[in-house]
Amino acid sequence: MTEHQARPGGYPAAPRPPMCQGALMPDETAPTQQTEQSWSKVDPLIFEGRRIQALIQIRAAFDVGLHDGVDLLRERYETLRGERPEDFKVEHDDYWDGFGTL
Repeated sequence: MTEHQARPGGYPAAPRPPMCQGALMPDETAPTQQTEQSWSKVDPLIFEGRRIQALIQIRAAFDVGLHDGVDLLRERYETLRGERPEDFKVEHDDYWDGFGTL
C-alpha cells in the first residue's frame, strides 16, 4: 500500500519511515538522524522479545496506527534478525508466539 492509497474505511495510509541505516524511501529520502535515534530506542526491545513495548515505542516515534506499527515492527525484526541474529534473546521460531495477527 503506498501512501497515496487509502486503508479500508477511507483512512489514508501513514507515511512509512526508513527501516534501516542507508535505506531509501520510495521518494528517495535518506533516513534522518531522528529516525535512527528512534530505532535506537526500539531495537533493544526487539532484541529482548518485548514486542508490545516495541510496538508502543514505534507508534509514538513514527506517529502511526496499530496496523502500520505492527507492519513496521515485523519489518524491523526481519532486518535485525538478518543483520544481528546473535543479539536476540528469543529464538526465531518462538519470537511471535502469543503475539497474534492483525
